[in-house]
Amino acid sequence: MKRLIIKNSSGFTLIELLIVVALLGLVIGPLMTFFSANYSTFLYESGTVEAQQVVRMGLDNIITNMRRAEQSSIERVSGSRIKMIVAKPRVVNNITIVDEIIYEYYLNNSAVYQKITTKDGAASNQLMNNISSFSVEEDNGVFTISTIVITDDVTQRDIEYSSSYTIRY
Repeated sequence: MKRLIIKNSSGFTLIELLIVVALLGLVIGPLMTFFSANYSTFLYESGTVEAQQVVRMGLDNIITNMRRAEQSSIERVSGSRIKMIVAKPRVVNNITIVDEIIYEYYLNNSAVYQKITTKDGAASNQLMNNISSFSVEEDNGVFTISTIVITDDVTQRDIEYSSSYTIRY
């Protein structure tokens, strides 16, 4: 039996392929570390921005209702509960009738709720979530509402936000 010997055949040897794989591993390894670190930073910052938006909208809602309320009707019920009465006038048969809307904001199970009470009944809705602390302080007509938000469930990183409203006398 004759053996066929191929001369001048082109191709890669196994050693050359192993060297290429090793060099690719040396280049791709640090790149993967770089990209995974950037991706985790992106996820954290996205969560932080979302938490900021939710809290900002919630605090804006509270401050808007404080502006609509009469100065004597804003009441700090407790450290984490605020209550305000907003008068809503309406005209029926040339007679002005004033309906009262009572807004209450309180912390319950890591969420801030808004309870709205009218003459027709009451309803509650969740205003902010992932809140570890909600406090209302009043000092000489200045209400300061502070919230501490959990922005990362894994590391339990918190960010504090506060908003102040001055009652005009």
